[in-house]
Amino acid sequence: MIFKSIYPSIDIPALDIGQFILQHIDTHEFWQDRTRPVYIDAATAEVLTVGQFRTQVTELASGWRHRVNLKPGTVVAMVSPNTIFFGVLTLSVILAGGVVAFVNPTYTAGEMAYQLQDSGAHYMVVDNEIATKTLEAATMAELPHSRIYQTGPSPSDPKERGGRGGMTGSSLPSIMEQRDTRPWQQPPTIPPNTPAYICYSSGTTGLSKGVVLTHRNMVANVSQVNAFTTHNQNTHNGQTLAGVLPLFHTYALHLLLHLNFIQGFTTIIFRKFRFEPFLQAVERFRIHCAYLVPPVIVALFKNPLTKLYDLSSLNRVVSGAAPFSAELVKEILDCYHTRVHQGYGLSEASPVVLFTAPQTQDLGSVGILIPNMEAKFVDGKGKELGYGEQGELCIRGPNVMLGYLNNPEATAQTIDADGFLHTGDLGYVDENGEFYITDRFKELIKYKGFQVPPAELEAILVAHPKVRDVVVIGVNDVQQITEVPRALVVLQPKYQRDDSQLSRAAVAQELIAYVNSQVAHHKHLRGGVYFIDAIVKSAAGKILRREMREMHLKSIQAREDEGLGMA
Repeated sequence: MIFKSIYPSIDIPALDIGQFILQHIDTHEFWQDRTRPVYIDAATAEVLTVGQFRTQVTELASGWRHRVNLKPGTVVAMVSPNTIFFGVLTLSVILAGGVVAFVNPTYTAGEMAYQLQDSGAHYMVVDNEIATKTLEAATMAELPHSRIYQTGPSPSDPKERGGRGGMTGSSLPSIMEQRDTRPWQQPPTIPPNTPAYICYSSGTTGLSKGVVLTHRNMVANVSQVNAFTTHNQNTHNGQTLAGVLPLFHTYALHLLLHLNFIQGFTTIIFRKFRFEPFLQAVERFRIHCAYLVPPVIVALFKNPLTKLYDLSSLNRVVSGAAPFSAELVKEILDCYHTRVHQGYGLSEASPVVLFTAPQTQDLGSVGILIPNMEAKFVDGKGKELGYGEQGELCIRGPNVMLGYLNNPEATAQTIDADGFLHTGDLGYVDENGEFYITDRFKELIKYKGFQVPPAELEAILVAHPKVRDVVVIGVNDVQQITEVPRALVVLQPKYQRDDSQLSRAAVAQELIAYVNSQVAHHKHLRGGVYFIDAIVKSAAGKILRREMREMHLKSIQAREDEGLGMA
């Protein structure tokens, strides 16, 4: 059974994403005051106004074409943490006809080198603080250092820049100094199906894959979300948002580099997330809304530091990357009068697919289909399922990627002959059209033939007042000859201080009983509870379950005295 969006289909403008954004900067009422801040640095309060943004992005686009000699379709690798100039750097390449490949700045040199080679990057723009590592990666990828620019100012003495192979991070030329003040000549309209971005998947099952997103994909998804929120009178027009998410990820790219110009709102940019500075910024800048990942939301409303700051302006939080329990959504709404909206998306869909509407009846739902979207659920044999039947979610729409870069086999395995993208996520839809994501299709734990979704147990555990964060993994029970679920738990700080074995044993038993009382027998925590210091996540906030399982099993002997509750 194919499920369609309840909203009327919209026309997708036949523009490239760069011209689409400039058009809105020039016509949106919010941006007519050219002193209006687009981005504000959370730490320094430095402001980039819309007037400055438009001038810099067009001058740099002109510089890319006339001074750097960037050719249409040339790939530029962007390696930078969040800055107020990230949008200028990215969109200037797009306006010049190039393709931006985003590289995670926290990666090792080896990981960066793989993506530089895979993307075919011809140029690279790097943040000065990580330039040494990126230069090492460039050498490994055989990318000449003469084609690398830094985001900061160049040294005043040309001699400091050295020769090829002799550059240091501080000696790289600045890309911002390549700006050309000659009038920017707008290029002919770029064909809609031309690649705009290469965004790498988290790579939890091997090497990361380059997701090729076209101009049409990006224009479509921004238009779809704008139509959805406009229909529900739920846009961000005139608001101030928190820019915590990494801008190199599609989640933030869509929201803070595209939708912000379409709807008209200011973004407070955080170079990195630190909890108390985030609270200070909400109070100082009167932030209205924050798009966050579930672990941050849990900390935001469970950490006692929260009560020390005025967060009354924060009336909406949007959760993505993993399911969020209905109980926790209700608790936050009741205690703090802050509505937690859920959404669902993935890089391969540019990224938004589902979003909760004001009329959403179930707080545990991840939303309904945005305009122009279709979906279906299939079982392990590819059979289409109906309402309430759990299977793999498959989606179709104008925002679905062109494919995986240099990987036609993976593309064919992901997008079927009917154009449906198989997400790998397990879930179902109810008769109200509300969707639910229960787990990753390949992450299910198999207990004696029964399927146990780890995310379901995680959602229960994270609602417990003693739990700060949690990941549930499958481990083999040699006696029962089956896989059993085990919880790796990060306790709230005040419970971490009492680390006696007897106290930990009591808490472990309490958590096991708490979960077992709420789930079917086959989902019981037979693998017990182990206490850990932190959970490894991707830049997008997704739990790296495979890595956590491997780390846990390697350290199991050393931590045996902390494991309890084997049933």
